[in-house]
Amino acid sequence: MALASATKWLFGACVAEVRAGVLFADDVRHPHFRSGHTRFGGCLPGQTVDGCLVFPVANGAYSTTTDGRFFYDGGHMQKLATLVGLGNMNNGALATELRTVLGNDVAISFSQPQLAGGAQGTPADHTRFLRKMLDGRLRMGALLGTQAVCTLARQAAAGSGNESADCGRLIRKAWVTGAAP
Repeated sequence: MALASATKWLFGACVAEVRAGVLFADDVRHPHFRSGHTRFGGCLPGQTVDGCLVFPVANGAYSTTTDGRFFYDGGHMQKLATLVGLGNMNNGALATELRTVLGNDVAISFSQPQLAGGAQGTPADHTRFLRKMLDGRLRMGALLGTQAVCTLARQAAAGSGNESADCGRLIRKAWVTGAAP
């Protein structure tokens, strides 16, 4: 199944592993959606990570108006991928790299070389990844909450993410207690 935006977690954990848990300023700015690389429209299946940034023209281009400001867009992650050396990778190479870094027990693939939403996997694979992160086998676990950025809606409204947050709380409770809610 498509992992969609959960791909961001996989990529973030990959960056944390590659950097041995010591992140550079760009490693934080891009995943916090403050890098100024916006207007990202997606990738084509046969492209590389770098290829996505130039096709269509100005895909994920840098904008001074969004630099330093929260702007939810996949261009931030795509640009960071080029900065950490993944630019020449296509779907297969990205999947191999992330499995190598995160562990082969996280059997993911990519439908497009997009680090903000192109990964595919099973719920079991994603569960293994989350458990590795939370139990300390991945450096990302120790980094959770260390450089938090506020992005959530201020009032409850349909579609504001409250349902997703509630679901996440139930999943976390079930994982911690070992009992289904």
